[in-house]
Amino acid sequence: MLDFTNTPERRKRAAKARARKTMILMGLAIAVPAAAWAIDLQSLRLLTSG
Repeated sequence: MLDFTNTPERRKRAAKARARKTMILMGLAIAVPAAAWAIDLQSLRLLTSG
């Protein structure tokens, strides 16, 4: 039988996993618009140079 009691260690591990997920999501939230903006600038530069 598995022990599903919420031990402090398991709580700590869960909190760490949650924090990591939040960091990844925040990183994506920043990186995606930044990448789109950079691509936008490049395409504008290509359009104006032609």
